[in-house]
Amino acid sequence: MMASQVLLLPEMKAIVHLTDFSAVAQNAYAYALAVSRQLGAELHIVHIYDRPYASIAYQGGLSAVIDETLDQRIRAELRKHLEHYATSHPADGVRVHLHLWGDLTVWRPDQYLDKIAGAGLLVMGTRGATSLWHGGLFGTNTARLIRHSPVPVLAIHPGNTYQPYKKVLLPVDIFDQQTPQLVQQAQAFLRPWGSVEVTLLVVNTPYVFYDTPSIEKFLQELKGQVPTERLHLRVYNDISVEEGLRQAMEAEKADLLVMGTHARKGLAQFLFGSITENAAQYLAYPLLAFPLEKK
Repeated sequence: MMASQVLLLPEMKAIVHLTDFSAVAQNAYAYALAVSRQLGAELHIVHIYDRPYASIAYQGGLSAVIDETLDQRIRAELRKHLEHYATSHPADGVRVHLHLWGDLTVWRPDQYLDKIAGAGLLVMGTRGATSLWHGGLFGTNTARLIRHSPVPVLAIHPGNTYQPYKKVLLPVDIFDQQTPQLVQQAQAFLRPWGSVEVTLLVVNTPYVFYDTPSIEKFLQELKGQVPTERLHLRVYNDISVEEGLRQAMEAEKADLLVMGTHARKGLAQFLFGSITENAAQYLAYPLLAFPLEKK
């Protein structure tokens, strides 16, 4: 079995919620509070902003330096917004921390995750890809966060309201050697919710078709690696994997979509894309993405 960088549930002591103060983010904040409560984790609200720079001319060129006075004024105002934002939903027993960081990249959590001890989950609101230029060409911030994050990412769309997880949909690639580990990680994450029904989904398309003997072989091998008493398998046929996911989420009435991602970057990302990122951008369901990068 190939190793993965996915964090185990016991390490998930803190949840990080990234916000831009929008209505979409506020909806994700309410969701993050509910998940934190269920997991018994602390919640860290993070806002990242661009610090103001001033250009100073000197012999031979220009130099950019931080305008400290303006930066202090901006931070004071943002701090008020952050404190007000934190009170927009009742914490009800969840310990909430506020963070205001400058000059970091939202979708590069390697720049800031080590600032929060035990951070094991990122929660971010997303509008999805609304146009070619917003998400369609290069991916939304949430899609890029999924691509670069070393910990699971929970993407919340407008209209997603938290419901205690009872039915979860988990699409699988039956030929991927990391699929059993993805199932284990999903089961570990869902354990605090009790008896959750997990439906393993195989989507057949005109381009990729899984035959019955291969699916049966996958199930037999899976039974020797993970508990299967609450696992079910469904096969859907559709024009694309994304449309198959949409059809299955509606038909199965699932509360959460769980997917793994190999976090392709560079040329591989450009050529092959990512079904998980596409789901985050074009499907309006709560999505929990587990990174499956090799060590």
